[in-house]
Amino acid sequence: MEKKSLLTRSKEWVCDHQEEISIGAGIVTAIAVAIGKVVSRNNRYRLKEEKRMNNYIYDPSTGLFWKTRRRSSNDNLIIAQRKANGEPMYKILSDMRLLK
Repeated sequence: MEKKSLLTRSKEWVCDHQEEISIGAGIVTAIAVAIGKVVSRNNRYRLKEEKRMNNYIYDPSTGLFWKTRRRSSNDNLIIAQRKANGEPMYKILSDMRLLK
């Protein structure tokens, strides 16, 4: 009995088990595609939600979302002070030129 090299034995095994290998590869590919779709969908929804939150300001007194031209990053303090004085949100946003 002569010793066969690892390469030769591997080659013979692949030739003998081609059907099992193709089935296994198909299953792995299907699982990878399904995982990719789920991750892509979740990422797309997360980005959509972030974009919505950056472009809208919620007014709890009226229950409305106001669409803005840009994100109000440092204006939150000014908005809070003016809301505390009793001004309506649409008036504050239009004075700051944030409303679209």
